[in-house]
Amino acid sequence: DTVLAAVKLGVGSATGSHALISDGLHSCADIFSSLVVLFGSVLSRRSGKGRISPEKAESASLFILSFLLGTTGLFIGITGLSEIFGFSDCEVRTPPTYALCVSLFALATKELMFFVTMKTAKRENDDILLANAWHHQSDALSCLGSFGGILMARLGFPKFDPIASIVICIFIMKTAVGIFSKAASRSAKSEKQEAERVQNKQNYH
Repeated sequence: DTVLAAVKLGVGSATGSHALISDGLHSCADIFSSLVVLFGSVLSRRSGKGRISPEKAESASLFILSFLLGTTGLFIGITGLSEIFGFSDCEVRTPPTYALCVSLFALATKELMFFVTMKTAKRENDDILLANAWHHQSDALSCLGSFGGILMARLGFPKFDPIASIVICIFIMKTAVGIFSKAASRSAKSEKQEAERVQNKQNYH
């Protein structure tokens, strides 16, 4: 994710490709979301005083992940709309061929990350990893949108490059809403189970 973010933002800035810049910002969010997944898994596996229940760790991680994605998606969408309707001072340029190659490379990399993360999530029965796998899949779709936008810009329709940012925004927001919904469901289930444990303990005493 770090390498992809650096390459996308670097090439996007150099070529003026709004689609690649938006995709690069998405990859920056991926870095933080991967850290959230990592810390959530670590906290749920700790023993002793610093340990929290796996259910609470997963719910908190999923909430943070959905917030990061939603914020990034909104920023990308607003930026794309400002470019399309001329609210920005930046000139809409036609990206060169190598920008298209970078987008295709990012697409292939994200599909590989989705496959590996999904396989691991199923093996470990880990909901946080499962959410992150679908996050990688949404990344792949946003890379596909970026590729399509740059391709159309290369074919003589430069406005399609910032339009691709809107497509990327939609994919990100859809994933964020799905993860938030799952987090809310798990949180409610966890609170219900906790309340039942407390009630059973009181009844026992």
